[in-house]
Amino acid sequence: MQALIEDNMHLDSHMLHSLIEGLVLNNELDRALLFIRDLRAQGVVPKRQTYNLLISTCGERHLPEETFKLLLDFKEAWGDNSVPERDWWIVLEACANDGYVPSSLDVHLKLTHS
Repeated sequence: MQALIEDNMHLDSHMLHSLIEGLVLNNELDRALLFIRDLRAQGVVPKRQTYNLLISTCGERHLPEETFKLLLDFKEAWGDNSVPERDWWIVLEACANDGYVPSSLDVHLKLTHS
């Protein structure tokens, strides 16, 4: 990010999303996460689709802490009602897969068989 700023390269939200998406597709999730953190530190607000992509990817890769951090950042950047329900479920499932909370299936079964 710093190199882009030093070169007076202005990146719009579509370009930033494409860069992050490319990193994710190239199996460089760590770099994508560092990049989005760097963007946020510079005051840049990524697109909602960028947050959705990273939350989904972190959930799929069983990274509950990262998934939750991204969800909180998404909520802070776009407002309390901006995070889609789907992203909340991804966070819950990621946490459940690592044993932090009961899975949604366990909760459903408990509720329906009580």
